[in-house]
Amino acid sequence: ISTPVPSGLRSHHAFTALWKLLYDGSRADIRAAGRLLGQMHAVQSDVLLRFQWPDNTPESVQEDVEGLEQLRENGKLEALVAGLLISWEQAFNTDVYAPLQATDVPWVDASMDFKANNLVYGPDGLPTLVDPDNGEYVPRILDLVLAALLFHLDLPAPGRLFTLEEWREFLAGYSEHVTLTETERTLWPLALRYILQEWGVWHLISDEEGWKNAVQGGFLRDLAGVNLETYML
Repeated sequence: ISTPVPSGLRSHHAFTALWKLLYDGSRADIRAAGRLLGQMHAVQSDVLLRFQWPDNTPESVQEDVEGLEQLRENGKLEALVAGLLISWEQAFNTDVYAPLQATDVPWVDASMDFKANNLVYGPDGLPTLVDPDNGEYVPRILDLVLAALLFHLDLPAPGRLFTLEEWREFLAGYSEHVTLTETERTLWPLALRYILQEWGVWHLISDEEGWKNAVQGGFLRDLAGVNLETYML
């Protein structure tokens, strides 16, 4: 079966032997990355498995809270984790989770893993996404929020999140191909909080090896203390 693949979404093995230019953190690389994500989201396709909203039971929420508390007790996060713990206590399931599930927004085939270490840049400075094994058919804003918060998750990216200027550069590239709907823009703050507490917290409490690495540990600390206002539209 031959399925059309969005431009820029290719097999890892077909390209890594030929392309060795990694993300360098420059404004050009950041804008090009945002532009590629926009191009992918502009493709009207529905061939991947449909995203399933996780079942947020009281028990699963409590596990995350306990994991964050343990990090604080071990001295990794100090006071940074306090904001995340407070947000768990402020009716996450009803205030954030329920509206995101109930509202009609555009869905797209997406990588759900769009980050710097999964991009290789050609001689022309244009990136290609490799290793798209986590691809799903998802609400578009979830994939964009994942990129906003986790683009620098793994090496060789710098040990921090996007700065405000970098996020604006990425969003400018993305916006060349996609215009978010008014509904998406309204839901954006909820989507930021959702991704932080579903994906972000998972990385914070699960990445034991990352905490041992100075650069990766820096990213995790930055993530724990993130000011979501930085990543507003």
